Amino acid sequence: MNFKILISVLFAAAIAVVGCDSDDGGGGDGGTGGTGGMEWTPIADCADVIGHPDGYSIENAPATPTDDCDTTLSATGTNDAAAINAAVELASSGDIICLEPGTYDMEGSVTVSSAANLTIKGKGESPDSVKLDYQGRGDRGFDVTTDGFTIENMWIVNTAGNGVEVKAADSVFRKLYVTWDAGSVPENGAYSVYPTKCQDTLVEYVEVVGASDAGVYVGQCEGGIVRYNKVYGNVAGLEVENSLDVEVYENDIFDNSGGLLALQEPGLERLANENILMRNNYVYCNNRENFARPNTTVSNIPPGTGAMSFSGDGIEIRDNVMDSNVSTGMLVVSNVILCQVASTDCTYQEGYNPYPENVYIHDNELISNGTDPQGILAQIAVLITAWADGASDVIWDGYINVDTTDPNICLGEAERASYTDLTSNQCQDAATEGEFIGCIVESNTQDPTGRDCTLPAVLINN
Repeated sequence: MNFKILISVLFAAAIAVVGCDSDDGGGGDGGTGGTGGMEWTPIADCADVIGHPDGYSIENAPATPTDDCDTTLSATGTNDAAAINAAVELASSGDIICLEPGTYDMEGSVTVSSAANLTIKGKGESPDSVKLDYQGRGDRGFDVTTDGFTIENMWIVNTAGNGVEVKAADSVFRKLYVTWDAGSVPENGAYSVYPTKCQDTLVEYVEVVGASDAGVYVGQCEGGIVRYNKVYGNVAGLEVENSLDVEVYENDIFDNSGGLLALQEPGLERLANENILMRNNYVYCNNRENFARPNTTVSNIPPGTGAMSFSGDGIEIRDNVMDSNVSTGMLVVSNVILCQVASTDCTYQEGYNPYPENVYIHDNELISNGTDPQGILAQIAVLITAWADGASDVIWDGYINVDTTDPNICLGEAERASYTDLTSNQCQDAATEGEFIGCIVESNTQDPTGRDCTLPAVLINN
């Protein structure tokens, strides 16, 4: 394997998620404090807990009101998308369009681009009572560019592209079920739920299965809450990218290739991923074979990845359960390694910081992660003697901005997860595969000195 491939698989994959596991080396049940009162029984066998439900399965989802409809439509079985679009075009600001139970034939996208504060919701007892079947036709299921949009209580199935895409403020995604009949295959749409370039979005009680990129994605948004969702069978489970003031909590994330991600990507209009809080989530058994489309970033994710913070400033990951993710529990990584992939100097737009800073990982319960690293992580494990029995709970690439004395990658002062610094900031100048491998062998450390720190809690300004 050449140097470019070696690093790209390890860290470009990291852009989509990578985690780790163990302090003195062993995989197993290294943990950190409690999980904010969450009750959890350690998993004995993932096969016992990752079965996919037959239909929408989130318990305690609130009932959807059905007595406030301004317009009510019924399925005809023939090009129902046209009827829904016609109702949208006639709607006034604040209108509520309701869909009776049934299977709707969707020959194309539903486009919302005029009336603000519009609601489209199903009248069934459960989201799977109102089925919008796109059969791979068109592109997005819903394409929304007006503020105040709410979509609720329906099953969106077989979209060619993203399930629901919203570029606007004050959007609500509630009680949605987004799936593909083919299961988890690369031909599926990239994203199930996709608020982007948004403000103050809410994603709750959403169940998503089978996205060929990420199940729930919040990108370039300012203000957001992502809670009470069930995310499984995707390549990447739940992802927050280049956003501000987003809180992610009480989500059930399992059976993806990679679970929970906070990413700061270069080349986007919004430069930073900052003030992100991920707490009280269940992230387990994310060991699904990667089924992403070839030559995409997420196609490199090693199965078995729990969580990851890629670059970013002000990321707090606390009080989560991470159990039985076979490659890793948690990875903290910079974008700088990608420069080594291309063997060129990086050119970032002004204001973009490729290094992770002020990342606070604490009080998570980490159980049996890193027990069987996959892909490139298996190859890296061979280089690190401390990983003889499994990878560490938390892995940091060790890269530090030359203008920064301490990036504040903090694991807390109390009993903490097992930890590996891969490079001790000694490998940024490695120019060949041999130099990089040799540098990791010589420079990796499990000494948490300097990482046994605390940071102020992330406070979300929503």
